[in-house]
Amino acid sequence: MASTDSVTRVTAIVALGLSAASIAWQLATFFLSGPRVRVRLWEGFRNPATGGVMLGALSNYSDGGKAIRAMGFTDHVVGAMARNSSRLPTTVTGWSIRFAGGVGVYMRPGDMLNPKLPYRLEAKESQGWFADVSDIGPWMVKLAAVGKREGSRGVIDLGPGKSIQSRDAVHVVNGAVVIRRPLLLRTLFGIRRFARRARERTRAGISGFSALIRGRRERLLALVRGRR
Repeated sequence: MASTDSVTRVTAIVALGLSAASIAWQLATFFLSGPRVRVRLWEGFRNPATGGVMLGALSNYSDGGKAIRAMGFTDHVVGAMARNSSRLPTTVTGWSIRFAGGVGVYMRPGDMLNPKLPYRLEAKESQGWFADVSDIGPWMVKLAAVGKREGSRGVIDLGPGKSIQSRDAVHVVNGAVVIRRPLLLRTLFGIRRFARRARERTRAGISGFSALIRGRRERLLALVRGRR
C-alpha cells in the first residue's frame, strides 16, 4: 500500500513538473515570437533636400560640423531610432521626445522629412524619426535651468497603449545638447570597440607576419636557384 502511494505521488509530481514546463515553454514562445522593438536616441545631421541623415554627434567633428554641412547635411537633429529585433513585422504609429520630468512632449507627425506614419517596421529593420535641435534645444535648456536634469527620452508608439521608451536620454551640458547612454550600455559599447580594435590589430599582425614569411621564402628560393 505504501509502495503504491509513493508511485502515485511521484507520478503526480512528474506530471505537475511537465505541465509547468509546458506552460513556461508556451509563454516563452508567445513573448519571443512577437515583435521586439528597442529604441535608442541618435544625434546627427539631416539633408533637408533628401531627408537623409548622417548619424554622429556634433562633438565628433573637430571643425564644428562645417564639413558635413558643406555636403548638404545642414540640419542638426536628434531622434528616436527603432529596431525590430524579432522575426515578425510591427507597425509604428507615432513617435515623440518626452521632456525631463514629464512636463511636455515634442511631436511632429506631419514632418515630411521623416518616414510617413503609420510605418510598417519589418523584421530586423531599423528606422528613425528626427527633430531639429533648434526646436527642442531651447525647451531643454529651460528645463535644465529649473532643475529638470534627468534628461529627455525618445518614445516610439506601436499602437494603442503600447509605447517603447529609450533607456538613453538627451541632456543639456554647458548649453549643448548631448546624448548620454546608461552605464551598462557604455560599458558594452566600450567592450565592443575594444574587441573590434583587437581583432583588427590581430588581423594586421597576421597579415604582416604572413608577408614576412612569404618574403623570406622567396629570398630563400631565389638563393637556391642562384646556386643551381
